[in-house]
Amino acid sequence: MNSKLVVLASLLLIVVVCSAKEDQAKQNTDDDKEQYDFAITSRMEEDDGDVVRFNERDQEIEELKEDLQHLKKAWWGRRRRRRRRRRSTTDTNVRFLGKKKSN
Repeated sequence: MNSKLVVLASLLLIVVVCSAKEDQAKQNTDDDKEQYDFAITSRMEEDDGDVVRFNERDQEIEELKEDLQHLKKAWWGRRRRRRRRRRSTTDTNVRFLGKKKSN
């Protein structure tokens, strides 16, 4: 009988803790949303309500992100080509695919 009560009490405790964690997580997401909204409105207020400048800044940020992605791709492509050249010229007995030349 006592073991059943202990099990029920522990299950109840688990349910209470889980529901409290869910409530806390929901509160945190609500707080994050409020902070994000406040940041956007304060940023717009810094521009004296000029939404056009706000949009221009976001557009510039997006363009810089695209440029960064392009540069990353170009760097990796250049590195890949260099590695292929090095591999093919390091050993005269080995072709590009790694097979030995037949004489």
